[in-house]
Amino acid sequence: MAPAPKALSSHELPSITDLGRILGAITRRENQIDLVKVGRAKPANQQERRNFAVEDRLTMTADRLLFAQMDALRKIISTMPAKSLSDAVVQIYVAGFMVSTLATHDCEKDEREKITDDIERIMISVVGVLATAAGLDLVEFAFDELADLHEGRFPELSA
Repeated sequence: MAPAPKALSSHELPSITDLGRILGAITRRENQIDLVKVGRAKPANQQERRNFAVEDRLTMTADRLLFAQMDALRKIISTMPAKSLSDAVVQIYVAGFMVSTLATHDCEKDEREKITDDIERIMISVVGVLATAAGLDLVEFAFDELADLHEGRFPELSA
């Protein structure tokens, strides 16, 4: 019997900020792919039409795969607690993208619930970091109540 995989500790994972850098690089790459067809002239002959069709198919495949990577990174980012201001900024950016998705897409109820759950978790994650950085008294603003929510939404990965 194969040994069970070792659980990762939160210290072994990349930071939210590092994941945000990766997300940015993939997003820039996907944007470059979107520009491939801009300014392309109509095919001059059958061979060029075939070449364009192959190029389009490859572009659509690359686009689809990059979108899958971006979606996966956004999901991972939404499941980690922010530990720094830069982490909080990345999470707020991701939450903004999710709000935009809700506003501009016809989402099924199940998908809408998943997205709002991710947004709520991000908001719980960033409030403590931002409040501390702003020098706010967590008790005075009743932000200390978020501690219970935070523990429930971000369980430790390993003991």
